Amino acid sequence: MSLRGQKDVTSSAGTLQVANYVSLGRIRPDDVTNILPFPDGREMDPSTTLPDFRLTGAFFDGLSDPSSGNTRFECGTGNCTWPLYTTAAFCSRCNDVSKLSIKQSGKASYYNATDYYTEYQTSSGGWSYTNYTLSYGHIMHFNRKNDGSNSPDRMSVLLTAFMNRDYSTSVSFRDLNTTVATLLIMRAGDGYQHENVSWEDSPPTATECGLYICAKAYQASANNGVLSETEIGTWAIRERRSWRAADHQKHGYQPTHQAWESYGERRPSFADHSVFRTDLQIVIPGSELS
Repeated sequence: MSLRGQKDVTSSAGTLQVANYVSLGRIRPDDVTNILPFPDGREMDPSTTLPDFRLTGAFFDGLSDPSSGNTRFECGTGNCTWPLYTTAAFCSRCNDVSKLSIKQSGKASYYNATDYYTEYQTSSGGWSYTNYTLSYGHIMHFNRKNDGSNSPDRMSVLLTAFMNRDYSTSVSFRDLNTTVATLLIMRAGDGYQHENVSWEDSPPTATECGLYICAKAYQASANNGVLSETEIGTWAIRERRSWRAADHQKHGYQPTHQAWESYGERRPSFADHSVFRTDLQIVIPGSELS
């Protein structure tokens, strides 16, 4: 799927807005003298990314007015039926990853023993604590019960949140290579919060949510001027040869150079800004769309 601009799906009586291209922004070379090394010792220009303001605006519009995301259409008669169509989209889902957390215990003082630190939390001999960890997040606290106190030295840790832009280091999205970002939320266990259970005996809940680029297929019709869309399918299959280092970035490299060709496959995440890349393309298997 080539995802550029806006495409209108037409019927004999009307048009329907479809997004065939999603722009996350653009890459701008850094105005610096430093250069970055590449696989065999050659060098590349460093760069930064600039967000696409239309996408940023659409995001905030959606937060303030959910109806702003409604599909625009024209149907002169008020009753139209469009052929099956595909559109680029952002998809999301959340996974319960609580059972994957690792429990670690020890003794420490100050901020080493809790995610909430005050100057009052000190101990010459060290206090026992338990830390529940996942690949890029954790929640930890002293081993004690939650007494509901608001005093600085008794404040409880109830929730932590961590953002990650490298899907290859995520907990549950490592096989979804169109993932833009993931969010890991860890919440103190119900036993600790409500049932007078000590911290070390009350495992937390952990939820990881991911935002990823996808393609969707819809069947649409309008009845008396009201649009109705039925989702037929969703795909997030990245074209293997897309999202690779762009030719104009190369410093003396040939397109077939093994180190260069493998670079995009070894570092495919959206967190990598070190090189200019070709567009990311989504594949929809023809057999599934027919």
